[in-house]
Amino acid sequence: MAPPKHLLANILALDTSRLSFRGALICMPAVTVLLLSGLLTGHLRIGVIAAAGAFSVGFGSFQQIGSRRVLPMIAAAAAICVSSWIGAFSGLSPIWSTCVVTLAGALYAAISFCNPGISWLTLQALIWLVISTAYPAHGNEIPVRGSWLLAGGLLQTLLVVVIWKVTGPGPVYAGSGGQEPGPFESIHAAFASQSPQTWYAIRAALTLAAGMILYRVVPFLLAYWIPMTVVLVLKPDRQQRVARTLQRMLGTIIGAALASWIGLELQETRIVLALLVLLFAGAAYSLLFVNYGIFSACLSSYVICLLTLGGLPQKSVIEHRVLATVMGSALVIISDVIAFGLAPAIVKAKRRPAEKANQRAA
Repeated sequence: MAPPKHLLANILALDTSRLSFRGALICMPAVTVLLLSGLLTGHLRIGVIAAAGAFSVGFGSFQQIGSRRVLPMIAAAAAICVSSWIGAFSGLSPIWSTCVVTLAGALYAAISFCNPGISWLTLQALIWLVISTAYPAHGNEIPVRGSWLLAGGLLQTLLVVVIWKVTGPGPVYAGSGGQEPGPFESIHAAFASQSPQTWYAIRAALTLAAGMILYRVVPFLLAYWIPMTVVLVLKPDRQQRVARTLQRMLGTIIGAALASWIGLELQETRIVLALLVLLFAGAAYSLLFVNYGIFSACLSSYVICLLTLGGLPQKSVIEHRVLATVMGSALVIISDVIAFGLAPAIVKAKRRPAEKANQRAA
């Protein structure tokens, strides 16, 4: 664990070399078309869902799996579609949704040690699984909702590829050195031995399960952001985990304050809200790799404006988003304290088989 001075430096560090206005411009046409189409045609809910799918898939343009740039986007569009189906169905039962998300969290934790593109893809699937449990559905509504996410993601992929053909590929900020294990190797390592992957997968699953239980118990809007925060900040490296937790909390508070201030200064019609959604979406694309805290502030403002555009009361969205983020971050901190206390026992348990083997050999 780094000293507080170094931790503060990591939290405040700005990597301006990774600022990507061009990447944002490449990703924004699909989000803009879908959101404004829904607004102008009167099908705002569909436009919001499809635009949200396009927004998520757009981050895949910064990724690559092997040497393939398009694969992360296509795979992400399919993954969030399937995750939304599973989440909407399992969300009808608090027990089933908790079990499904816990298992998915363990798989994501295991896969997070492999290729960055595959890890990012798994993260998107887990994020939409958690979101969809908060919006359970019956019958035909389940595939319809997921299909709009898929459509938004595929439109994003198509427009990005077309722009790449004209202007050249956008930047890659999450490349692979080619030395990472594959997803099946990572899963095998996590569940077949007492490796770091094993303990991280167990910890991620238990913390996420606690987040899901808390989300089902507390009676407020957007409580699903409790497990969502756990998903986003719980990383294998302790220094990165602490930094991201603090950045997420501060970024969310700043983003909520910014959205609240804008709400006081502007008369927020649907057109104004749509423009704000696009503004903060573009900022999130541009600043993702510059500083996670600044990105979190942009993302929070984007989510608040998007949900307000979708019909939810802005004041409640702001208050509950901040509260849920703080609660999710607190769960991660608590799990960190518990893991730190159990570390000596875990190390001792891992050494015992080797000591016995040495004794038999002697």
